[in-house]
Amino acid sequence: MNNKIKIIETIFRVLLWLVALHSFIIGLLLIFMPAEFMPFFGYQVWDANFFRAQGGVFHIIMSVVYLWAAYSFTRSSSMVIMTVTAKMIATIFLFLYFFIVQKIWTIIASGAVDFLMGLVVFILYYYYKNVRYKST
Repeated sequence: MNNKIKIIETIFRVLLWLVALHSFIIGLLLIFMPAEFMPFFGYQVWDANFFRAQGGVFHIIMSVVYLWAAYSFTRSSSMVIMTVTAKMIATIFLFLYFFIVQKIWTIIASGAVDFLMGLVVFILYYYYKNVRYKST
């Protein structure tokens, strides 16, 4: 395997680890952050914690998907496709929610960050596949 492919694989793996770390941290914050901090993020204080915890668990589950993609992308593109799909669906949902339902700064910021993560994963994986194909 040539050195260029190895470098791209390493960068891509690190990118997916960072995406996973982001989702894991967001998940923990959703589960454990005190309700008193919610106004800073644009939300009202709400003591019923179930939906925040559910969202946190979902983010932790997705972090496992992103780690799985980091470990398996050289053998299969399925988890990379899942990663990009999840990020794009999240982007659409967050933008629609912001523009139609409620204009909260963290919603539009989350949509932009999810879009950028999905786009960078897509571009880097596309580049990796092209370089790998040309080297065979």
